[in-house]
Amino acid sequence: MFLVQTSDLPRIVLSAKYLEELRGLPESRISHRESVCDRFLGYWTGLDVVRQSQLHNEICQTTLVQNLPTLLPNMYEEATLAISEFFGDVSAGCQTPVSSYGSIFNIIARVNSRVLVGFPLCRDKEWLQVSEGYPQDSVAVVTDLRQWTPALRPFVYPFLASTKRLKREYAIANQKLRPLIEERKDAKLQKYCRKDAIPNYGFHASTATAVHVLYDLCAEPEYFQPLRQEIEDSLTANNGQWSLAVLRCLERLDSFIKESQRMNAPGLLGFNRKVMAPLELSDGTRLPQGLIITVPIHHITHDPANWPQPDKFDGFRFYEKRRSKPEREAEHQFAAVSAKSLGFGYGRFACPGRVFAAAQLKLVLGLLISEYDFAFPETAKGVRPGNIYMDDMVLPDRSVQTLWINNWDKSITEDVEGIEEPAALREVDLGNDFISEASKYFPELKVMCDVRQAMKKSMEIADKVEEDVMEMWQERLDEQAKK
Repeated sequence: MFLVQTSDLPRIVLSAKYLEELRGLPESRISHRESVCDRFLGYWTGLDVVRQSQLHNEICQTTLVQNLPTLLPNMYEEATLAISEFFGDVSAGCQTPVSSYGSIFNIIARVNSRVLVGFPLCRDKEWLQVSEGYPQDSVAVVTDLRQWTPALRPFVYPFLASTKRLKREYAIANQKLRPLIEERKDAKLQKYCRKDAIPNYGFHASTATAVHVLYDLCAEPEYFQPLRQEIEDSLTANNGQWSLAVLRCLERLDSFIKESQRMNAPGLLGFNRKVMAPLELSDGTRLPQGLIITVPIHHITHDPANWPQPDKFDGFRFYEKRRSKPEREAEHQFAAVSAKSLGFGYGRFACPGRVFAAAQLKLVLGLLISEYDFAFPETAKGVRPGNIYMDDMVLPDRSVQTLWINNWDKSITEDVEGIEEPAALREVDLGNDFISEASKYFPELKVMCDVRQAMKKSMEIADKVEEDVMEMWQERLDEQAKK
């Protein structure tokens, strides 16, 4: 046990051996919600809403999970549309540099919003910007206010640039959400609705997890083929339609995501709780009231006693565990939590939306893996970029660009390369640019040879028309000459 000073508050780091006895303690003894409010200055950022209700827990744990089979078709529709929009410039056989974090965030935000606020707000640019900006500006407000003593914060708060941004985002969120709330006239929802609507924090967490997975795939490209095969087999076994049954079949992908999270946990520290009353642990350790306690996640996820070869990335580590002990299969799923796997927290206040988040991530990543190849630039030499550490937070490097190739189109291009072009057509040099332009008008012709054959027919028709026109004009000239 030791004390560490973080950017928000000093925290007591406890050994993981205390987790089992701490996880079952009530909020009156150790409180997750009070820890959030203290660390993130809930009064100033609006996060003290967690004190007023547990509606968000109820919705995430029950409503979303129970309705996943119904929600998934809409999630699939939004994901495919968003992917086509944000990766539309990625062409066949050509490496296209992509800023992965921004694109993935927008896809995750679109899919998430399709479920939470519905269409058309899920595609509203202002709403998506607020969803991205609000969590960042909340942290900025906390950082700015921490520089002032509590007595001066009420006077400083209104003049901070971060405060002005936060209030502007509040106003936009209220403008967008209030009509929806009034329209639905849900008495229970209105009861818990604050004067300020709070955008969703989970978008960034899911985005960071997805980007970590993409970076790990770029660093370990040998996993592409078995993951694609699993996706293809799962779709084939379920009538080719993305469904909850398909997501449950993606055990290798589930394992890969969980291993990526193990190697790149959301934070160095976790299971943050505020001690609400003097507490004595089973071995006699005493914790005074008011302390913030935590455990070292990074140490737990890299402890050889918990994981064989903990510093080696093994994408199918949890898949093998599920296969070797089917009776304990649930323990090794991505959404599962334990004293060894703290990516979603632990105990009564583990992330309530983790089942929904797992389904969403497997859907989006499954679509991307099946349709695209991606890799690091040659300058990276296949080495995964290091993570960014902000206090105890662990984030993927947003500055990294990955190279993307449209995998589906590439396979067609490879098929075309094996087709011998007719000799008669080789004499006609249409050029790649012309072929690309022609393809826009002949969308049903996916093979270059067919395009060229179609253009040959068009030229034959044009030549025939030209001959007929010239013959007609010649006849008219002859008639004029006779007169």
